Amino acid sequence: MDIVITAMSAGFWCLMNDGTGFLKKRKCGGSFAFALEIADMDNDGDLDAIVGGHEYNAYDPMFTGIYWNDGRGNFITYGTTPLKQYGDTWGGIPEVSASDLDNDGDMDIVYGRVGKSYVGASIQIIENLGNKKFKDHGIIPVAEGSAGFIKNIRFRDLDKDGDIDVYLTSTAQYIRGAVLINNGDYSFSLIMPPEAYQLYGKLRQDGVIMPKGYIEEKVKPTAKPKKSQEEDLSPYQQSQIKLLINQRRLQVCSEVFSEFFAGDYYNRSNKNTYFFVSLDSNGKDCHYEWSGNESTALNQCEQNTKANGKCTIYAIGDTIVWGNPNLYKDLTGRK
Repeated sequence: MDIVITAMSAGFWCLMNDGTGFLKKRKCGGSFAFALEIADMDNDGDLDAIVGGHEYNAYDPMFTGIYWNDGRGNFITYGTTPLKQYGDTWGGIPEVSASDLDNDGDMDIVYGRVGKSYVGASIQIIENLGNKKFKDHGIIPVAEGSAGFIKNIRFRDLDKDGDIDVYLTSTAQYIRGAVLINNGDYSFSLIMPPEAYQLYGKLRQDGVIMPKGYIEEKVKPTAKPKKSQEEDLSPYQQSQIKLLINQRRLQVCSEVFSEFFAGDYYNRSNKNTYFFVSLDSNGKDCHYEWSGNESTALNQCEQNTKANGKCTIYAIGDTIVWGNPNLYKDLTGRK
């Protein structure tokens, strides 16, 4: 594998692997960019470069488009393909990625964009028509009026309908985990956190999304309901229901999110573990614990409530119940 990097005032540097693990550095065309993706955009067997950067300078905007590989590892600066710019509104591009969004055998493009001063975040979808022709499908605003940008754009068929959906990671927690469901006609349904958390499973450290079995109203929960001789919820469980209702629009701290999707909890062997979160009285700080026994989990949660604020179940096994009291009741097997 070779490496392509972009440097200010220097274009591209290519680090060519000689086959023994040593890399030889050489200039290889291109231009300075904030975002760079390498993908075979014309299906000729070599990798081309999709770039984007700062478009706000009307007199000298950075290039947004494709540098084509000449077949010898050079990204030629003539015969480039410029792509639609949005310098007046979403003129910053911190991220770009490519995937086949319409199952036609070529790679389409998704740009992550920001407004001025990195306020707001959006994505731009561009369809590859073949023969180096492209169609812009416009902007999908993800967040407006707040700072934060899209850090990574990931792809996977999250709803198992045969086409590729889009998953976003971000520097801002209110964006991190947002999902765009591909409707098959280059329209996308945006689902923001925390609702989006129900659409996918653990995000492995290599960035691959492992789908959960649960999509509300579409897929049954994967966790097995626990049998109970009680016909009604206990008083404590009723308080859990109230907390879950109140937390529909609240975010947990990033440490909880990271632990559930990529930490030790991810690697546990007991799939019926209870994962719960304590929100401190200030309403901002939180911490987590887990237990394989429901009674132990509830008792620990009750103690945390007395000491730190309010505690509630975040997930049962692989299924997040945060903000979803009905799912909590289903998974605990109670009416």
